Amino acid sequence: MKRFLGTLLLVLAVLLFSAPVFAGAAEGDEYEYTVRVYAGAKGTFTDGTTVKELKCKYNEEVNLEQFTVNVSEAKYQFYGYRLSGKDNDTVSSPVFSVKEDVDYVVAYSIVGLPTTYTVNFVESKSGKTLAESKTYKGNVGDKPIAGYLYIEGYRPLYRNITKTLSDDSSENVFTFEYVESTSNSAANAGGSGNGTDSGSSGTTGGNGTNVNSGSANQRTQDLLDLDTYSPKTGQSVNPQSNVPTGANGAKTASTRSYLGWIIAGGCVVLAGIAGFLAYYFRMRSKRR
Repeated sequence: MKRFLGTLLLVLAVLLFSAPVFAGAAEGDEYEYTVRVYAGAKGTFTDGTTVKELKCKYNEEVNLEQFTVNVSEAKYQFYGYRLSGKDNDTVSSPVFSVKEDVDYVVAYSIVGLPTTYTVNFVESKSGKTLAESKTYKGNVGDKPIAGYLYIEGYRPLYRNITKTLSDDSSENVFTFEYVESTSNSAANAGGSGNGTDSGSSGTTGGNGTNVNSGSANQRTQDLLDLDTYSPKTGQSVNPQSNVPTGANGAKTASTRSYLGWIIAGGCVVLAGIAGFLAYYFRMRSKRR
């Protein structure tokens, strides 16, 4: 009996000491995830390197377009980014929230029937231009994904836009709409920043900074697909009815915090039960 009680108390002591660790891990305050970006076989990053590595907190926003790519062969052009292990047709959004360790690889396409597409940055209500438009190269039939540009004092209504390119360049327009940032924003969507043109690689880019989400009906949407959405005349290009209530359904910091305290509370309850059992068996043995 004494051996059993000793083992039980040892297990509960380990649980009690581990509770703060579980709580901290659940809140995501300490652990950093690794995001690696590989330039692939057809190019390098502008500084001559072939691998970029980022250390990020849980739910931190990353914009892969901060990495400008120089294509090494004329018959290829930059196409986007794909998750490592997926085929070249699986191109991921350049702006995303970090949930785990992940590897990305630059995707290239062979130059075919060339066309161009333009990315605009405007204020949602007035249509006022907030930043200089960017023009990039692509192939007819390609479906590139453009990431937003950080603009101080504003936040985008969507982080990524995609569209199938046509042979008429005037139809290949990606318009990011912005609203003014507010201090009492509902959530923090993370950051991207200051765009740069990579020439033949066709990327925009940015240095991270925070972008605040606003009211419930104007939260930042992850991806706007212009192939499946057509705004009516006079309407904003942003489909508010499709805006999710949270960023990709991610757990909030408060939810993770509650989970940690639930784990810690459970350990305390177990310790109390163990103490009661120890007292009970001790008194029982004395009576004998």
